[in-house]
Amino acid sequence: MQINLSKLPYPKFTDPDPNLILQSLISYWELNTGLTFPLNSPEYQWFQAVALQLSIAGADVNYVGRQQFLGFATGAELDNLVSNYGITRLTPVPAKTTIKYTFEQALNTDATIFAGTRIQSNDSVVIFTLDNDIKLKVGDTEGQTTATCTTSGTVGNGYVSGTIDNPLDATNITFVDNGTVANIETSTGGGATETDSALRDRAIIGLEASSTAGSRASYEYWTRSYSSNIVDAYAITLGGGVASIYFLERNGTIPSSSTISAVQAFLSGDTIRPMCDTVEVLAPEKKEYEVDFVIDYYPEYAGVIDSIIDTAKQIAEDWTSENSNFLGKDIVPCQLVSKIMALEGIYNITVTKPVLTILNPNEFAKIKTNGITITKGSPKE
Repeated sequence: MQINLSKLPYPKFTDPDPNLILQSLISYWELNTGLTFPLNSPEYQWFQAVALQLSIAGADVNYVGRQQFLGFATGAELDNLVSNYGITRLTPVPAKTTIKYTFEQALNTDATIFAGTRIQSNDSVVIFTLDNDIKLKVGDTEGQTTATCTTSGTVGNGYVSGTIDNPLDATNITFVDNGTVANIETSTGGGATETDSALRDRAIIGLEASSTAGSRASYEYWTRSYSSNIVDAYAITLGGGVASIYFLERNGTIPSSSTISAVQAFLSGDTIRPMCDTVEVLAPEKKEYEVDFVIDYYPEYAGVIDSIIDTAKQIAEDWTSENSNFLGKDIVPCQLVSKIMALEGIYNITVTKPVLTILNPNEFAKIKTNGITITKGSPKE
């Protein structure tokens, strides 16, 4: 079972409380002089200044000491710590999609649309370039290939079908009057620089990544190592030397076929895949649900119940958003109820939706669009 680093106590190497340090200095002075320390004296002010400086030094000692532990290291210190295990922070990677050229009339000659041909999004923010040549034959009416965003990071994610459709380069085919070009799937896979939290989590499962037996944790580690936008992965084998890998992108995004192909190629490398394994990469299954609560409240909170409802909705949005980043995480309504019940003024919550739903490891929970309904009930004594 993976260790939950957030549950570990803060390591403490020294107590930087300036009052305790001051008292310790005074006690040491009195022990060695046999006299009572004069509180209203220049010496006392000097001791106060020393105690403050020792307190600052003590805080630094604690900070530096904690940087030696995976659960508390940050920034460059974390980078250096995980490098001991051959792990590095993920750098930004570009989004991918599939671009399709469609022609109203069949071609009367062979033609090639070359790799590197540029297509811009209809909002003029990003540009994608073709990954491969599209080789067209006489009689063809369409052709397609994967394409990669020219800007790394998440900026290229989320362009739905038909929104990357502005050709920037001339081709040897006049398709402007004879057809169209556009992406045929939502662009996905772009990832920003990996956060400290994500790097810590990946480092834990990465300790098994050196296994040559094709362990589950090893495949899950390498899958998440493709892009920081991959937030969860699940590996399973049903025999026959086939390792099936499911992965999920941030905010409950199902990866596009082009991203799946890229991850497939990444995992199939000889340095990752055991020689006898066949790797197949698959999209997870989405389980949509709704939240429908009615909140009864104490009469004295009638004047602020609308504000309470708004806060409850925000809690529900945060909870559903967080849950969408995990594979196999069950939909447990009482977890959300307990968070909302912590708000002052709530008497009871009546839950219509969702019901307790157990998910398989290759499934994830996703709230439906406009799927959160929390309404005001009635005052209760």
